[in-house]
Amino acid sequence: MGEPKRRPTSVDVARLAGVAQSTVSYVINNRTDGNVRVSDETRQRVMKAVAELGYYPSAAGRNLRAQRTHTVALIMFNYTLENLIAEPFLSGVMSGLVEYLSEQEYYLLILPVPKGHDRSIEPFLHSNRADGVVISDPALSADTMAMLKAVPIPVVFVDGQICDDPLDFPNVNGRGHVGSRLMTEYLLAKGHTRIAHIRGSLATPSGHSRQAGYLQVMQERGLYNPDLVVEGDWFKAGGYKATEQLLNRPEPPSAIYAANDQMAIGAIEAAHAWGLRVPEDIAIAGYDDIPVAADVAPPLTTVRFPFRQIGRQAGELVFNLATDTKFRPASLPPVPVEIVERASV
Repeated sequence: MGEPKRRPTSVDVARLAGVAQSTVSYVINNRTDGNVRVSDETRQRVMKAVAELGYYPSAAGRNLRAQRTHTVALIMFNYTLENLIAEPFLSGVMSGLVEYLSEQEYYLLILPVPKGHDRSIEPFLHSNRADGVVISDPALSADTMAMLKAVPIPVVFVDGQICDDPLDFPNVNGRGHVGSRLMTEYLLAKGHTRIAHIRGSLATPSGHSRQAGYLQVMQERGLYNPDLVVEGDWFKAGGYKATEQLLNRPEPPSAIYAANDQMAIGAIEAAHAWGLRVPEDIAIAGYDDIPVAADVAPPLTTVRFPFRQIGRQAGELVFNLATDTKFRPASLPPVPVEIVERASV
């Protein structure tokens, strides 16, 4: 077996093009600073040599000179396999992040952190291997928050607010309480008064915020009943189990609002298993508007949550913080939420 082929360097390009190595650097990096003037003919010779040699600039060297990695890390604390594969929120946010960052010629590094191992990420955060960090829907301990405050790079949260209480970091807020108010008021307008809520885990900010909107409306109308609030686990099986509990109540609800579509789909399946028609016997609504929501039977009425837009906003925020020392996070425009009317209500 022969020795591996040596990777061409900028010295090789300079020799073939008949120019100084500094000229190659100016051409490759498209620099216009300083007193160096590169003619079009010289630029063409350099680029021809680059093509002939198959030369690629060293990203490590360029990053070292610019003191940037051109990378943003998306950190998922309390990671489980289901979070990454089955959670539409994460996949939607990731798609928006990738979309925006790729337009800036940046990369997204995904770092799942298993539950109980928050401190394992600390060496990475101080290693200069990313220009910024995005954290999705965090439910973090005081110790982890203190660790993040000491990080020398920008940290941006996605949907990281419990209602309107600000965190110590820039945040792209999903406004879950606003969407929940809209849905609860929508169900009331349809004539329902015994409206149950299958909430998400209160260990997450979105679990708190989506429950808060429901509670605000029901308490304002004098209709709140704690027996009609049951916790789910964000997945279809949790929605199914929670619905069984609600249907076993002495006075079951006439409508169920689940904190996400997966639990709402589980609720529909449970209602069907009990011989109930949706929406004739019980109305069921969700939150998120995941792709499958339109395909269940009946199609699910839900709150549309623009995952991709939130990912793009988070990407724009962390990019600006990482690349502009004078940038200060202003109030971002609120993420729009709206009711999507289908046949389950």
